[in-house]
Amino acid sequence: MNTENDIQKQLQDIQKSEKELIWANVFHDTIIGSTWLKNKSFSLGRWAVGYPYLYVLYRCLNEIRPKNILELGIGQTTRMISQYAAHYKGVEHIAVDHDAEWVKFFKRSFKLPVNTSIQIFDLEKTQYKDDPEVLSYSGFSEAFENKKFDLISIDAPFGGSRGGKIYARIDVCKLLPSILSDSFVIMLDDVNRKEDNAASKEISDILCKCNINICTKYYKGEKDMFIAASESLSFLTTM
Repeated sequence: MNTENDIQKQLQDIQKSEKELIWANVFHDTIIGSTWLKNKSFSLGRWAVGYPYLYVLYRCLNEIRPKNILELGIGQTTRMISQYAAHYKGVEHIAVDHDAEWVKFFKRSFKLPVNTSIQIFDLEKTQYKDDPEVLSYSGFSEAFENKKFDLISIDAPFGGSRGGKIYARIDVCKLLPSILSDSFVIMLDDVNRKEDNAASKEISDILCKCNINICTKYYKGEKDMFIAASESLSFLTTM
């Protein structure tokens, strides 16, 4: 017999599915006639990002035309960003992952342009504030401490039960704000999980403490995503 908590959980799941379906329709309507997104086939959900994330990512790429893109976690977002990078000259797209076998498989199934590069970093557990076991990319800070990006997409490394008890996906946090261009967007997936949500709050707190004016938004579907944008790109939080 279902308890009241079970019924509430079922209702919440139904509401999330309904939101996801709405985002799916919005996404498909938005990409119709896209000049650069030629391959419109995506497998979303579960470990991959959901429709809210991919919709916001498309709008970021299509409307602000970023030149320097950093992506953490290779997958469906890579399929989109690399097509954008292939179409527009002068774009540098760096994708980061820890799994060399997954990277090989991905490259066999999807052709990457010359201006998309993949960097592989081992995973390690590191101390971040009062959390001693946050899963991070070994050597990440050294690799990117002197670079600047106007779009950062974060869907790795693992969060939730695989990582720290308080924080997840804090590699970029360690480099803020020096890693950002004057006009920027940071996207973070899975913020329905408390560790990833803690990372979203860290991003906001660090930038605010550095007197950088930002606009933030949580977009919700079956999974939730977070976006932080420079004040000049505030429209990205109203979509």
